[in-house]
Amino acid sequence: MAIHDTTGVLLNSTAPIEVCIQSDVQENPFVVQTADETTVFWADNRSSAGNGRQVFMQRFDATGTPLLAQNGVLAMQVNGNNVSYPRAFAAEDNSFIVAMFTAFDIGGGTAGFRVGRVTNTGTNLWSDTTRFCTPAKGPNGGTAYGIVPDGDGGVVAIWYTGKTTRSTPRVLTLGSHG
Repeated sequence: MAIHDTTGVLLNSTAPIEVCIQSDVQENPFVVQTADETTVFWADNRSSAGNGRQVFMQRFDATGTPLLAQNGVLAMQVNGNNVSYPRAFAAEDNSFIVAMFTAFDIGGGTAGFRVGRVTNTGTNLWSDTTRFCTPAKGPNGGTAYGIVPDGDGGVVAIWYTGKTTRSTPRVLTLGSHG
């Protein structure tokens, strides 16, 4: 990872920065930028965290110094999935709203579209099994979705199914308490 200001000037002279050096698979990073920090979320399959991909996070200050554990912290427990694509945004209370779609039941998990809220240290504020959509009606390819704040502490999820001959855009709002 490298951090640049809005004019393109490199802010961290030690770039690139390793976000996670855990030996298992880390994939599909998603970056959230705030005024003074960069937070990276990614799908991670380390066996110590459960079956399949989980969502991990790492925060960095403006100089690129990691603010959490060396290999990040668990942000959302989503057992039983394969390749997944997390999304996140910074909420108004120094927390993050995180989402991930899981298309398959692997190792006893429950597939579907999930959302959770975590503190800036990864502590769950909502149940991280808040599933609001089954795989059959989930995002096409697990990537055709976005999340945005609802203006009242919750989240609006927007996705496109593309799974049948009748593809459907879908929208769902979850309140500030999940």
